[in-house]
Amino acid sequence: MGRMLSTSNDYGAEYSVVFNALQSKCLNIYTRHGLKELVSTPLFTIGDRKIDNVEKWSHLGHIINTNFNDNADNETRKNNFIDKVNKVLVHFTKLDPFVKIRLFKSFCSSYYGCEVWDLNT
Repeated sequence: MGRMLSTSNDYGAEYSVVFNALQSKCLNIYTRHGLKELVSTPLFTIGDRKIDNVEKWSHLGHIINTNFNDNADNETRKNNFIDKVNKVLVHFTKLDPFVKIRLFKSFCSSYYGCEVWDLNT
């Protein structure tokens, strides 16, 4: 990773490209319990600025964390679903039930990204 960032820095210097370290994050994924305590956290820089290490980060709308589980992402998706259902119920209380079901299906049932969920946990 350090070599790739070094190559990016060299490219940026040669072609006047500025990389923003504030928009980059370093997230280390530990697949085994206790591995986090054994491995030192790497320090990466780009454009002479430090890239922050984070425990979790949102990427393309999905929350990825160091434990590589879906708990935080599932919780966020559940809360988002509940919020949308409540909005339909509050704003469209007097509509025909058929219309409410159509609104529910189109507005509340978002399955974007569900193929990455681990449904075995």
